[in-house]
Amino acid sequence: MFAFAEKVKHARIFIVTYPSLTIVTQLKDTDINRYKGLCMMEGELVAGFSGYPNYMVTVWSWRTCQRLLALPTGVIRRQQIYMASRSHMLVCQCYGEGLIVWEVAPCFRRCFMMRRAKEEVTGWGLAEPKLIGVCWTNEGLLYAIDATARLYGVTTDGIIMIPTVEWNEDLKGENTPCVCAFGTGILIYGPDQHFRWVKKNEQQKWRVVWKQEVERDDQVVRLVGNATAEVAV
Repeated sequence: MFAFAEKVKHARIFIVTYPSLTIVTQLKDTDINRYKGLCMMEGELVAGFSGYPNYMVTVWSWRTCQRLLALPTGVIRRQQIYMASRSHMLVCQCYGEGLIVWEVAPCFRRCFMMRRAKEEVTGWGLAEPKLIGVCWTNEGLLYAIDATARLYGVTTDGIIMIPTVEWNEDLKGENTPCVCAFGTGILIYGPDQHFRWVKKNEQQKWRVVWKQEVERDDQVVRLVGNATAEVAV
């Protein structure tokens, strides 16, 4: 099953089966102008992120058509990435300069959300690399990459999210990197137009398992990994 939203004012969310493309249910919230992204989670929940002027996150139970929660994200950005964990009730909202992980806790006809963030660093001439891609592994670990395909492990101390560099080969190029979980490792498309599958060895150090160059005329826009097999598109 998958979810999509109309690109109109006061858009509806459709829950659709695959491959028959049968509409199971429709969700509509007149408080929302339009959605920037949707995330399907375990427990029959859907999280919708709206844009201007609300910039809110809304959690629905698609089976009962109930809106369980709606609250402002505090993030006013045009370019954002939304991705739900495959194994935990977590949703990542990445906006380049910062990152938020929302922990969802459903409770009967309501739900609670805990916000853990890596806030944007400003002032005093400080600058941090902009995160341009995120992915969740099957184990529920969060990783991110920047414009040079540097790989960060994103963890929490219980209050905030902390990115730590875990792999870096100082890649050069003009292409926009992409990342996705791939089997027991991470698949990275670098700025040098190469795919790299990186995995941890017995010493828990990241290493490149294989590397493949992409045809010069081909353009990689996004990577999506399969949760049950070593397959990515």
